[in-house]
Order: sequence, then C-alpha cells, then structure tokens
Amino acid sequence: MSYKDNELIISIDGETNGPAPLVNSLWQFGAAFYDGHGKLLDTFEANLEEQDGTVGNTETLAWWDEQEKKSPGLLQRIRSGAIPAGNAMREFENKTRTLAKERKAKPLVVAYPAGFDFTWLYTLLVKYNGQSCVGFSCLDMKTMAMTLLNVPYHDAAKRKFPKNWFDPSLKHTHCALDDALEQGYTFFQMRKFQEEIWQKISTNPESR
Repeated sequence: MSYKDNELIISIDGETNGPAPLVNSLWQFGAAFYDGHGKLLDTFEANLEEQDGTVGNTETLAWWDEQEKKSPGLLQRIRSGAIPAGNAMREFENKTRTLAKERKAKPLVVAYPAGFDFTWLYTLLVKYNGQSCVGFSCLDMKTMAMTLLNVPYHDAAKRKFPKNWFDPSLKHTHCALDDALEQGYTFFQMRKFQEEIWQKISTNPESR
C-alpha cells in the first residue's frame, strides 16, 4: 500500500476584499478534494457574506473593479447567494470530515501561496468552528516549485512553471473553485516531476 492511499489532498483558493483575515472579508472560498493519486473526489464552493467588523481594502476593491471590466459578471458570480461565513465553514468541515472518514485518510491542504489562502481558511475555521478540521499546516506550492526548479523563492512564479504543469482546460478565472481545480492539477504534476527526479537518483546513485 502506498502512503498516497492514506491522503486526502485539498486544493484551496479564496477570493477576498482585502489582504488580511478579521480586518477584511473572505468573499468566496473554493476547495477541490483529491485522493493521494490525483483522482478528483468532490468539490466545495461558497460565497460568503462579509464578516462582521471588517472593511473592504481600497486597493483590493479597485483591483476587483478592473477584473470586472475584463470579465463582466465576475463580481456577481463571487458575490451572489452569499451565506454566513460560519455556515460555509461548517459545511466545509462536514465535507472534509466525511471524506476523510470514508477514505481513512488524513487531510493535506495545498495552496498557492499557502501564506495567503490558508491564513483565511484557518482563521475562519477556528473563529466559527472552534478548531481547524485540517490542522494548522499547509503545503505551499510556491516553496515546492522553488525546490523542484532550483530557483530563488521569488522566481518560483507560475509564469515560469513548465507548461505541462498546467491543464489548458482549467483556467485561472479569479473564481475560487476554478482556481482551486487549476492549482490542484498543477500540484499533482509537480508531484509527478518530483517522483521522476527521485527515480533518476535511485537508479543512478552517482547523481546524488
């Protein structure tokens, strides 16, 4: 049995009206759930009501206005039918725990970059649920890319990733689930690349 059989990979993405949880609001959250081998198991997406006591960031709101001009209807897609943030976090937790129990697997969240998206998820899970159903760590795909491509962290940008790390049919739209699916595919391509490197090393000890 492979260690992958015990993994529940969760690729996440969030759309916000500012840079910081509790100061600004998470507008939309999306997650794509995979088994450890890359099979898509389920998805989750919710539009959230603005959280109490938060304000929109002027620069971020201006950025959203520009995105709306480029993609008319974008803001409606990420704001319509919004539900209380606590409801969204409880729904996400229920789905995560159900899938983990069914598969006897441990959840592993992945994000690009983890320092942004996971901060929102962890903060709101603890705020509304009292705990985090996914633990307190997240695999940062940007750091993973830095090590795989042997480049400085700030050069480990998507525009420099190998083309086969992307699925042309999965677009980055600034809608949370679309972006979570795109990044989920990229994560498993990165893992494949990693395995190919270690396969070469194991068959050629002199390359170590």
